[in-house]
Amino acid sequence: MADLRITRLTNEDAKFYATLGPFLAKREVHKVISAPPWDDAGKTWFVCWRNGKVAGFAGVVIDGEKASFCSDYTPEVVVRELLIRERSKWAKAQGAHQVSAVVGTADEETYVRHGFEVARKLKNFTVMRKELKWASV
Repeated sequence: MADLRITRLTNEDAKFYATLGPFLAKREVHKVISAPPWDDAGKTWFVCWRNGKVAGFAGVVIDGEKASFCSDYTPEVVVRELLIRERSKWAKAQGAHQVSAVVGTADEETYVRHGFEVARKLKNFTVMRKELKWASV
């Protein structure tokens, strides 16, 4: 994992569209995420880099004491785990006490390993939640 690093961006950063723009309209990304990774105002993006190339990315939106993980494009488990940890730490530092995420059923196990619990099962997705107030991230 030593060759992986994380940067944080918003759509106001000069490098945002050069970094994530090519992924926002890519069919492969939409297929993995099961939806377009919308560039919403207020979303903070975490980008995982390997050897100067984007290895994955994921977003988080903070609304008061709640955070929502979204737009996870994490083709590798190691990238997914790193992005879960980094977003959890950041959300807690921003004052969030709870995180929710809607994840593909294949990603559910990874989220459980990071302290998330199943809140609700949908047809192809699982709604996950994690309390940050007392939990270690």
